[in-house]
Amino acid sequence: MSESKVIEVNFETNIGDWRRVLLWYRWKRLTVEFVLVLVIGVPVLYLLGINVFDFEKNAIPAASFFAVVLALFILSLYFGIWRQADRLKKLAEPAKAVFSDKSLKTMTESSSSEKNWERFSNIFETKEDFIFFLLENVFFTIPKRFVQNEYQLTQLKQLFREKLGNKARLKN
Repeated sequence: MSESKVIEVNFETNIGDWRRVLLWYRWKRLTVEFVLVLVIGVPVLYLLGINVFDFEKNAIPAASFFAVVLALFILSLYFGIWRQADRLKKLAEPAKAVFSDKSLKTMTESSSSEKNWERFSNIFETKEDFIFFLLENVFFTIPKRFVQNEYQLTQLKQLFREKLGNKARLKN
């Protein structure tokens, strides 16, 4: 990509964008938490006199425990993501992203920022979004629906690969 080449993308995130990205982000964490609960929960049930592996005697208490844990995880996920997405949408406004060899500039009516490519810890591409991570849990998204065409999408991916190498986790 040449020095003078810039790619501009005008975008505005909506609540659906934030819900989708937050679900993607929290999925791995919730999986780890659920496995941890199982690893801790089985011995705790055993100490309480419920052998989860003795299905004839303890099928109902064991199944009830795991059903309650699963329901709590789903409710936590649902309400946490919906609440956080609502807060993020209230902060969102129409923006312009300017991608260049040097940096990514974002501009809105009320603010602007410029981040050199070295500042990004990762960029992930999902089916519908590019997710830019500055830190492990500090990120923003640009929905791919705002990319003008397939050529511009290819140019963006090429730039991300050039500037971030293995930190650019992109689809083929």
